[in-house]
Amino acid sequence: MKRILAATAALALLAGCSGEDLKKQLEKKNQLLAAQESEIKKIKDDMASREADLKNQCEQRIQKLAAQHKQQVDALNAKIADLSKKKDKEADKAQKTDASKTKSKSRR
Repeated sequence: MKRILAATAALALLAGCSGEDLKKQLEKKNQLLAAQESEIKKIKDDMASREADLKNQCEQRIQKLAAQHKQQVDALNAKIADLSKKKDKEADKAQKTDASKTKSKSRR
C-alpha cells in the first residue's frame, strides 16, 4: 500500500512538472555549474601565479643570503690571513731577539 502511495505521489509530481520546466531547471543548473567551474579555474590560476611568485621570492632570498654568506666567509678568511701574517712577523721578531741574546751571551 505504501508503495502504491509513493508511486502515485511520484507520478503526480512528474505530471505537475512539464518537460519545459525541467529543461529550464536543467539549463539554469548547467549555467550555475559552468560559472562555478569558471570561478574554480580562476582561483587555480591565481594560486599557481602566487606559488610561482613565492618561489621566485624564495630563490632571490636564497641567492641574497648565499652572497652575504660568501662575503662573510671571504672577510673572515682575509682576517685569518692578516692575523697569520702578524703572528709570523711576531714569531720572526722573537726568533731574531732570541738569536741576538744568544749571540751576546756567547760573546761574553
